[in-house]
Amino acid sequence: MKIKNLKGFTLLEVLVSLTFITIISSSIYLMASFLISSTESISKNYLSKLSYKSYLERLKINNEIDNQNNIKIGSFSGDLTFSIKKTKTPNKKIFLLELMPTNSPEDIIESYWRKK
Repeated sequence: MKIKNLKGFTLLEVLVSLTFITIISSSIYLMASFLISSTESISKNYLSKLSYKSYLERLKINNEIDNQNNIKIGSFSGDLTFSIKKTKTPNKKIFLLELMPTNSPEDIIESYWRKK
């Protein structure tokens, strides 16, 4: 009887390769899910700031800005609530405008406005 040379992988080689593929695919999945969640958070924050700045610019065009509290506007990122504080500067025609979001008070948006 002649023994044929069998070609193929041993059980140990298959198990090692499956373990390697499992580790790599799970790490790729975790990395992708983290990137998706952080991208969503970043884009929501960006859209809020864009809405705040747009609102300030519209107020400047209308030339009517006073201290206001609990202003509510609709945005792509949901309803936004904030306050506006107008402060005098050394130049009597220029004012500092501070927009303070109620949900994140550390993200104060500052802008200068020249009264016409």
